[in-house]
Amino acid sequence: MPYILIGRPGFNIYADELCRYDFTPIPLPPENRLSKTVQTHADTLIFSDGTTHIVNAEYAKLLPKNISERMKKAPETPFGAYPDDTAFNALPVGRYLFARLASLSPTVRSTAEENGLMPVNVKQGYARCSTLALRGARAAVTADEGMAKVLESHGIRVLRISPGHIELSGCDYGFIGGASFVHEPYSCCSLHETAPTVYFFGNLRTHPDCDKIERFLSGFGYRTVCLGGKLTDYGGAVILS
Repeated sequence: MPYILIGRPGFNIYADELCRYDFTPIPLPPENRLSKTVQTHADTLIFSDGTTHIVNAEYAKLLPKNISERMKKAPETPFGAYPDDTAFNALPVGRYLFARLASLSPTVRSTAEENGLMPVNVKQGYARCSTLALRGARAAVTADEGMAKVLESHGIRVLRISPGHIELSGCDYGFIGGASFVHEPYSCCSLHETAPTVYFFGNLRTHPDCDKIERFLSGFGYRTVCLGGKLTDYGGAVILS
């Protein structure tokens, strides 16, 4: 069963349900150098391209040993307010890594390049949070027009959705990337996994674009699972297979 790293608020709500989908959920402790809004958000605390996972060396000490030992440690850390909190918030899609390069962790950038990803600058510091990426399909869903244009210019197929309609504590609204996570297993051995799957933290049917989101995802062969409750940005999740 793969581990899934998720912020404590989301863990408290969804841990049992995630176990039923054959994940082993691990709660992320708060990073006090960040604002309360994102201090437990996986997409802010950890960079992941699916195979390499990068975390600040000091923060790693707060994680279970069997988890932290599987991560690369970086001296840089997300901290404070925007954009200093976006050091790890980068979006890998296809052969590219989309990020606000001025605030991107040098360790993340160099590791991504070593892994064959080309860094691409975007204005949106919360690149990963703002966008739901289907990495295997080179496709994405976002309400951020700037992100959409840059993604499309690099050959990524994009579905634009209406902004808002996603809750985020302390903010007017959250983002589709933070309200979801994608499992693209290399082999499907689970009783629950018959296809790559997009999991939503909450009921996607409460979003006005739910139908076209589901059609877009299914068009690339992705299953949709709604974990219940209000559609909420909990900072996504990181899967350790």
